[in-house]
Amino acid sequence: MDDTSLTYEGMALPATAPTSIELEPYAQQIQRLPSSGKHVVAHQHTCDSIVVYQAFKPSIAHPAVTHQCFIKDNPEFKSGRMTWIKPGFLWMMYRSGWAAKKDQEHILAVHLNKEWFVDILRNRATMSSRAPGQTTPEPGQKPSTHDVVVQWDPDHDWLGGKLTRRAIQVGLRGSTAAEYAQGTQGPAVLLIEDVTGFVVDMRDNVVVHGAEEVERSLWVPKETVWDMDAEVREVLMMDS
Repeated sequence: MDDTSLTYEGMALPATAPTSIELEPYAQQIQRLPSSGKHVVAHQHTCDSIVVYQAFKPSIAHPAVTHQCFIKDNPEFKSGRMTWIKPGFLWMMYRSGWAAKKDQEHILAVHLNKEWFVDILRNRATMSSRAPGQTTPEPGQKPSTHDVVVQWDPDHDWLGGKLTRRAIQVGLRGSTAAEYAQGTQGPAVLLIEDVTGFVVDMRDNVVVHGAEEVERSLWVPKETVWDMDAEVREVLMMDS
């Protein structure tokens, strides 16, 4: 964000606020977003971009940000494996323990070309048959052959508690993962931004203020419901 003087009910914008992501108080967000249903809730930085999140260990995150690419000078990034991206910031915080879990100490905000993202959902995606939160097949479960696998899971609040609202995570592999891994040199990615400083700041803020005060002291990326077209909604098995 550019306006570092922004305040909300006396709350100053954190010094670690990401430069390319608009923030809002969590208390404001929970009043605005739907409480139930299947929704693609994400930070839409511009009309042409959408932000997704991934958590990595430092040895993968650092070269990805430096080169704006996941595969240059980055042998630990396994481009041949399924890689999962999450549009929901708090879902990513739940998954990574606010960047406290081993090998998930760095949170990257990846700004995607929205046109590319819509295309892979419309033309390359299939719905996962796995249980919520499951990212590996059960024994005997037939794996999908699609490049893109979409899974609906319960969304989460700042404490990691499950919400009634459902959120998507998107698995990429094959040629789609290869396009993503090219970073800004390919068709998918516009920017790879390390937001770990902000995440750690907000994690520490939670510790300082405690549960009773956190909803008015916590800043989060401003997320909105993405109004998907009917064809994509059908692919994603969203509520009509």
